[in-house]
Amino acid sequence: MYLIYTILVLLVIAIIYAVILYNRIIIADNRIKNADKQILVQLNRRFDLIPNLVKTVQKYMAYEAEVLEKIAQTRGGNTPILWEKSSSGDEFRKALANIYARVENYPELKADKQIAALNEELVSTENRVAFARQHFNDAVNFYNNLIGQFPSNFIAAKFNFQEKEYLNLPEYPLPKVNF
Repeated sequence: MYLIYTILVLLVIAIIYAVILYNRIIIADNRIKNADKQILVQLNRRFDLIPNLVKTVQKYMAYEAEVLEKIAQTRGGNTPILWEKSSSGDEFRKALANIYARVENYPELKADKQIAALNEELVSTENRVAFARQHFNDAVNFYNNLIGQFPSNFIAAKFNFQEKEYLNLPEYPLPKVNF
């Protein structure tokens, strides 16, 4: 009789441990989903800052509207995530670099507090995007380690948890601008 109780206790402990491991994998998977959404939040923030920058610069450089329109057209119709995964993102970065180069030629524009504030917001947002990407990859690393380690790898295999892919988007630094 003692042997049966011992086996039952060990079985209950094993089941509880398996549930704990399963829950840890679910938590790690949810961290990845959250990190993915945080990247999108920061990309949307960047996406929304551009029209403000364009409008502010336009009031000083009306005759340079062609360059500014290219930025607006590049932005128009695209979602932030598509920017990151398509050539539109490259076009945007080139157009933004062009606008910063033109800002350098206008001292009154460089001195404008609104442009300086928008530039600071854009730089801050780029830093947030980089941090969100790093957080995503850290979450993927934790998850992949968790499902690959003994004994949680048995639970992962039983419930068909697969390794997640790291985010491998190219980093494009903002052009250096001296305001």
